[in-house]
Amino acid sequence: MKITLQDIARETGYSVNTVSHALSGKTDISESTRQKIKEAADRLGYVGNYAASSMRTGKSMTVAIIVPDIKNPFFSVVVHEMEQYFFGRGYTVTVFGTDESAELEREAIKACRLRNMDGIIICPTQKSRTNISMLRELGVPYLLVSRHFDSFEDPFVGTDDLKGGYMATRHLIELGHRRIAFFNADQRISCSRDRAQGYRSALADADVEYDPSLIFYLSTTTQINSFAAVEQFFTDHPDCTAVVAFNDIIAFQVINFLHRSGRRVPEDISVIGFDNICDDFIFPLPLTSVSTSKKAMSRWAARMLCDMMRGEAGQHHAVLNSQLLVRETTAKPPKSSDTV
Repeated sequence: MKITLQDIARETGYSVNTVSHALSGKTDISESTRQKIKEAADRLGYVGNYAASSMRTGKSMTVAIIVPDIKNPFFSVVVHEMEQYFFGRGYTVTVFGTDESAELEREAIKACRLRNMDGIIICPTQKSRTNISMLRELGVPYLLVSRHFDSFEDPFVGTDDLKGGYMATRHLIELGHRRIAFFNADQRISCSRDRAQGYRSALADADVEYDPSLIFYLSTTTQINSFAAVEQFFTDHPDCTAVVAFNDIIAFQVINFLHRSGRRVPEDISVIGFDNICDDFIFPLPLTSVSTSKKAMSRWAARMLCDMMRGEAGQHHAVLNSQLLVRETTAKPPKSSDTV
């Protein structure tokens, strides 16, 4: 037997109109009432007719989340947090992974248009602004998360990456390190540029000479399967005693290489990452990392997009704080390298 809104109304004691509003994510219903109605709907086995609802309202009750690398634990957490927020408000979520490909990103945006998505959250590849310009032309509410363009003209939620790069580098300098490498990502990515600027600012404030040869670039989606280039880097820089990595995945790959080559972390070389994935996953070595507020950022972004989809005025730009979490992969440099 098909369960209807009337059945849920009889079960909960609320009106059919209240039940309808609660299940469609409207904001005139309190969170406690929404939860009671949703639990009753789940218990009775209610399945909404979203096609009919879309015909009536012009809304599909679907949103898209477009991310560069769904395999990266950072984006897994981000997507999970957003999904939970949207599900609680009656939205179905579709996730697209682009593998940092501008072509796949463009196809994802086209798919959003074909599926009549109500809103889109995207962490852009930043190969160019073409895809974001196309997204804007759709006339659908959208929001950039984690990465921004320099003009900041798009709705955006992210973290203070400049401060993060500064804190990570400053921590190593205060431990006594002077030859600090930065294993960075593609410079077209705003996080990469901002973290690199923070790195350079910390060196300058401490009167530590900036050496561009200590910057090593890696892809954010490619594992270091061949360690030849990394080995060459450390061969060319035997005095390097610390590494700031663009993210925790790169940091753990660097640690893996160092262990395989007989170097100890942190006794021989200290390593810092970004994203603080150790808060969400168990790893054999607790990594010193800059927290990029991924859960708070995700909830901010989801809430902000919901406001935009409802046509509500409000804040459409937020930069959240960064925090350094010191764990077991950073220490003072070896005595032979300690110049303090």
